[in-house]
Amino acid sequence: MCLNMLPCGSILVNKGKILLDQASGDDFVIENTSVVCQQECTDNADCSDGLYCNGQETCVAGQCIAGNEVSCSANNIYGIASCANNPDNNPFTWDVRNAFTSVCREPVGTCSTGIETITHTAIYNAAVA
Repeated sequence: MCLNMLPCGSILVNKGKILLDQASGDDFVIENTSVVCQQECTDNADCSDGLYCNGQETCVAGQCIAGNEVSCSANNIYGIASCANNPDNNPFTWDVRNAFTSVCREPVGTCSTGIETITHTAIYNAAVA
């Protein structure tokens, strides 16, 4: 990945946004764009953009290679809305848990976590009582 304000060929890059095409001299900004350049390097530290969530950049044969995005899917929680949920497997309770999708958070560089608590609400059926 290009470091802050480093030239990448004929393009000047600032935090992943193209700011200036040095060949034409035209100013422009492209939002939400990842700019990957073959920046020269001698070790992995030369390639680091300081962000955790987009993966570890590496230096391979003198060229910086972008890292793989960190997956937080191991922290995802599936929703529940059932009377027959385990572990209680009690058909007379309504079992509920909200779904949660984990994301990587910058600048802390950690995956978010959700609440895994399942609530069990007794079902009252007047016809049975």
